[in-house]
Order: sequence, then structure tokens, then C-alpha cells
Amino acid sequence: MVYFCVYICPDCGYKADRDLNAARNIDRWFVDIFIPVA
Repeated sequence: MVYFCVYICPDCGYKADRDLNAARNIDRWFVDIFIPVA
């Protein structure tokens, strides 16, 4: 899931723990977006 955060904000200087948490939130955000699009 970290690759999502890296793909969205490659300039982010967050640590691994924050990346995991951010990736979770981003994953939910993507799900909310991709479900209606699909």
C-alpha cells in the first residue's frame, strides 16, 4: 500500500509508519473514487 503514497506524493518525507497510515486513508479514498467510476 505504501507504493500508493509514493505514487501520489513522491516528494513526501513521511516515515514508514506514517506512510502506512496515509496509504490506508488513500486506499479508502481510492476505493470511494474507483467504485463509482467502475
